[in-house]
Amino acid sequence: MTDAGGAYLWLAAGSFEAPAGAIASVVAEPLDGGDPLRLAAWPEHARPAGVRVAKVAAGFVSPDGAPAVVSLVLAPRGVRVPFDDQAVIGARRAALTYWPWRALSTLVRGDSEFAGAVSAVSPGTPSPLDPFARIVPARLLAVPAGLVGQMTPPAGPVLERYGSAKPWPLDRF
Repeated sequence: MTDAGGAYLWLAAGSFEAPAGAIASVVAEPLDGGDPLRLAAWPEHARPAGVRVAKVAAGFVSPDGAPAVVSLVLAPRGVRVPFDDQAVIGARRAALTYWPWRALSTLVRGDSEFAGAVSAVSPGTPSPLDPFARIVPARLLAVPAGLVGQMTPPAGPVLERYGSAKPWPLDRF
């Protein structure tokens, strides 16, 4: 798990050159054969300009992380889903029901807007259906070493957020 000095990092996914200050940046290959996608993360205090970002749990990102298969769920521009919407709560419950994930985090914009989710398993591990793909379609990505960390399952069965503006899950109450 990475200690980035805060509860979250900024994560961006798209076709862009990683601006300075990124603590991790890789080019992922979509398993559907689409165009490669850059994934990059920045510390909480260093939000990059000119790149559409969302908050991700700090433990999801590790510059020393091994390769992973990532399910990326991104809400399109203009789609606003409250983080406390029943669909998001249901997806979080489903994610806790079976925890094969190497790392998992919701993505948050602002204080309470669901921006998507990232779920990762190690290559060769059977990939369960991503419960967040019920909200917004997911893209499966082959992510090289250097981005995805190793997270432990979240504390408790608690699904409520640990305060506004923080992605779920955190590793403590």
